[in-house]
Amino acid sequence: MAKKIIGIALIIIGLFTAFLGFKAMSQAPEAVEKLESAVYVADAKIYPENEGKIVIVPGNLYVTANAFDKESGLALPTIKATRQKWRAVGVKADGIGYDWSWTSDGMNVTICGEATVGEFKLYEGMLNGLNASVEYDDFSSSQLKKAGLMDYYSYVVTDGVYIDDNKGGHTRYKDEYEGAVRYKYKIMPMDGELEYTFVGIQKNGALVRDDSLGMIASTEGILNHEEILAKNESNSTAGNIFAFVAAALFIGGGIVCIVVKKKEEN
Repeated sequence: MAKKIIGIALIIIGLFTAFLGFKAMSQAPEAVEKLESAVYVADAKIYPENEGKIVIVPGNLYVTANAFDKESGLALPTIKATRQKWRAVGVKADGIGYDWSWTSDGMNVTICGEATVGEFKLYEGMLNGLNASVEYDDFSSSQLKKAGLMDYYSYVVTDGVYIDDNKGGHTRYKDEYEGAVRYKYKIMPMDGELEYTFVGIQKNGALVRDDSLGMIASTEGILNHEEILAKNESNSTAGNIFAFVAAALFIGGGIVCIVVKKKEEN
């Protein structure tokens, strides 16, 4: 029965992935049209005549507020970070002690600060596409203490150092572990010149994300108008190929699970 359920779930995921691929393809002409008619603002200045229009703004990213995780209370030395989270789950092992495992809360959470490029303010929507790829655990003891956290080395899960809340302890009793949480962070490195080209809607002194433009909203490096169009075409092609290949793999895997289950029943 389990294989059949897994097979059906994989087929559903595959069909949904294919739907997203077809949706992206249908939106591609609209995105190209918007980019072709976008205003290229080489000096990254705000002009009243561009209000409400799609603008392409190249320049150096300047951070005005670092990312801050409101849940853990930790400040991060970056404009963008991602957070993974685990909760302690205990199963009674004997009359007193418990065996503990860590259960993921699911998808990574994105945490962004605030920045500017030229005269334009950038908020989370425009910063989501930046690459947070470097693991970070260099928190000071005073910073952790202020947030009610501590370094936690008792368990090493995959790679990196984890942080646990102060209910973690080092014993195996339920009252010590109950509710314990671990966090792991990745950040965008802030070294170098941080040159980017942003594409969004000029609105009230800021760049606002247009979701129909997809990944082209933020691109590393200073690109001209023609290069942005070429980059968008490349992103669109790669994204469609990935979506349809993934859909085929999910659907194929689901069919295999169902077929195997039927053979076992026969």
